[in-house]
Amino acid sequence: MGGVVGAPARLGVAQVLPAHPGAFPTATYLTNLSGALLLGLLLEALARSGTDEGRRRAAHLSVGVGFCGAFTTYSTFTLDTDQLLRAGRWGVAVAYVVVSVVGGLAATGIGIALGARLGVRPALDRSGPLGAAPLSPGAGGTDGGSGDCPSCGTDGGSGDCPSCGPVGDPGDRPSCGPIGDPGDCSGEER
Repeated sequence: MGGVVGAPARLGVAQVLPAHPGAFPTATYLTNLSGALLLGLLLEALARSGTDEGRRRAAHLSVGVGFCGAFTTYSTFTLDTDQLLRAGRWGVAVAYVVVSVVGGLAATGIGIALGARLGVRPALDRSGPLGAAPLSPGAGGTDGGSGDCPSCGTDGGSGDCPSCGPVGDPGDRPSCGPIGDPGDCSGEER
């Protein structure tokens, strides 16, 4: 569904910033950079807000895959580069490729940083079980049946870890925080 909006949006940018033969392809460049920024922001915010299911999955597919996929254009980037080379504009072509790749990486990084701010995980209860000092990641242990979290060792009592979510689902840790955070459940990438 997002592609229905993404492709016309790209066309709109191309009409506002028309390409001129042998000139730097500004419309494609700005389209790809803004799409990279949006995709980094979206995917990071979604990843930090929980598992890829339900509304988050729908947003991932419709905005990330649909809109950004139709809005950005690797094929036009390639065609623009080929046309610059055929026109003998080697310097412009090389500059276009370099600033597109480096700029795309930078835009994605900025998007991820913004997404990290927008998709902040819920606050951790740092008081530990029954008001005791919090357990460090990996502390405790599991005996398979006591309700201990297999990731952080916290005894949730009901079978669910208060920090990590449902026991037995190592991918469902919406409250653990970023890797390296003291509230991180396992230290592993998700």
